[in-house]
Amino acid sequence: MFVFLPIFCFAQKIDKCYTDDFTGKKTVITSWESILPSLTSVVQFRFRYEGDKAYFELVYRNGIDDSANKGNAIEFKTKDSINQLINDKYTIIISSQKPIEILRYCGDMDFFTDSKIEKIRIHFNNGYDGFDLKPNKALLIAKSYKIFTEAIKQ
Repeated sequence: MFVFLPIFCFAQKIDKCYTDDFTGKKTVITSWESILPSLTSVVQFRFRYEGDKAYFELVYRNGIDDSANKGNAIEFKTKDSINQLINDKYTIIISSQKPIEILRYCGDMDFFTDSKIEKIRIHFNNGYDGFDLKPNKALLIAKSYKIFTEAIKQ
């Protein structure tokens, strides 16, 4: 007899949540989640709170070498608005041949709470790349942001 169990597509969780013994500052990091399943691309995100600053971190690999300097943007298009976060890290090389680097964005992220993201555009030094976001992946980002902000408040 076969028993089918439901598959849970929202497995986001808090990976780390602690207060630093030296600085007294809290660190909260969510698990990595995939938002663009593809054979040719890897797009994963997580949230990080460190040093009293919140970050949206992104791993983006599409097989093409590119770079993103501090100050490059990521844009999130919703039905009602376009929201932007800014890369807050040194130059990062995006390549399928090199180790994965993390793009670390900061800015006002409250739009993640109520908005359903439809499209994402990532700006690089030589242009931009973008993709449509399926509704279940937009919900994944919103749920992950919710557990992230709740963990910061605790």
